[in-house]
Amino acid sequence: MKVFAVLVCFNNEAYIDECIGSFLRSSFPVGIVVVENASADDSLKKLRKYGKQITILPQKENLGFGIGNNLGAKYALDHGADWILWQNMDTKIAPDCIEKLIRAAGTTGKDAIFSPFPMTYSNLPDLGFFANALSPDSGEMEVRKFVADLYGRKTPAICYRSNLLAGASLFVSSEVLKKAGGFCELFFPAYYEDSELFQRYQYYGCRLFFVPEAVFYHDLENRSGGRITYSHLLCGEAYYAALNPALSFSRTYGQSLLLRFLKSVLFFLSLNMPRFKEEFPAFLMLVFMWRRVRKWRKRVLNKESFGLKDSLDGVPFPIYLSKYRETSSRSVP
Repeated sequence: MKVFAVLVCFNNEAYIDECIGSFLRSSFPVGIVVVENASADDSLKKLRKYGKQITILPQKENLGFGIGNNLGAKYALDHGADWILWQNMDTKIAPDCIEKLIRAAGTTGKDAIFSPFPMTYSNLPDLGFFANALSPDSGEMEVRKFVADLYGRKTPAICYRSNLLAGASLFVSSEVLKKAGGFCELFFPAYYEDSELFQRYQYYGCRLFFVPEAVFYHDLENRSGGRITYSHLLCGEAYYAALNPALSFSRTYGQSLLLRFLKSVLFFLSLNMPRFKEEFPAFLMLVFMWRRVRKWRKRVLNKESFGLKDSLDGVPFPIYLSKYRETSSRSVP
């Protein structure tokens, strides 16, 4: 069995040694692919010190989180990957993490996607994940059972089914990728792409599980990566709202795609009109991506098997905004 870890690096110099080192110490051998998204710091220089221990895919500009992960996954599939672990750079895995994920996959089959148990760098559970997983909107699934087992001091099951996972660490089979595709390229530079992925995979008949025995650590206390503008978050919300009706458990199925999209555009304008000149590039992104949103939604509705090659079908319009992202003064973590 061949496993590849795919990492997207953008100004993550401070995390490289811990993250890469944790994979080199893995009890299960894993190929390491790093998509370097034109970082402004010395990330690329630091990565090159690892020589042949890792594969670096340097980019000329910031392609964003989703497209970067798709590029890395395509490389892994082209080199015979059976499983791919999409992993954030500001994380590290326990030595037996991949071994435990493979064990869990053996009990459920390959029509599933998995996430290890999320811990913080302070060695505490990621309560934010469980708060989201236990919310009524998530459907709860078996997460409540896991919490009951935990507090009842029962031996946890190998894995628990959920409607969402920790997007910082996702373990997916080559079969699922070829059937349901990678991250949707519409979400640039980041955020919401994992929510869309989870719903689309379930729409295609894939199941989501988190694995308590497999552990990874996420630096939620000192997050220092790139910042993202409010405008990009609003665009992400618009695309997610437009795509969501196509998916299996949306509560807003009755609203038309056009109506939801127009509502999102009006909401964007109402918040950004005082600074419209500065925010105009993001507004263009919202408008010009409309045809891509409609095309993507149609393919999902038809459950087409499109795979990664179509997830990477041309450079998306938002690439134009990579420099704008770095210079905008109106941003959030």
